[in-house]
Amino acid sequence: MSGSVVSLDTLVGITIDGRYRLASPVGAGTYGCVFAADEIAFGEVIGQVALKLLRPPDDATRDAIVHEVKALAQLTHANLLAFRSAGVVSDGLASGCIYIATELAEHSLEDGLKQPQRMNED
Repeated sequence: MSGSVVSLDTLVGITIDGRYRLASPVGAGTYGCVFAADEIAFGEVIGQVALKLLRPPDDATRDAIVHEVKALAQLTHANLLAFRSAGVVSDGLASGCIYIATELAEHSLEDGLKQPQRMNED
């Protein structure tokens, strides 16, 4: 993610912002990738999060992502993953990437859409 193409497996095990240790890739998209990550506090794993690493191609896209993160941080709803934190990676292979940490979903959206259940209207 540092300008050249990096295998997602290469990023497994690195720690982001001293708080999130990348455990396994979940998926990849246009601007980045998502990992299941261990959340670390006081040197111990205290939970799991989804950690998205984004490398916007230009300043306008970066600004749009920052704006979206600020909005995401304000949202709470039973059908949304809870926001944990966000920032910019300062060193290592992911240096310069924006990261967004959220609650880790129990299953993928694709799997959820295959289920014949309706979501609660609330």
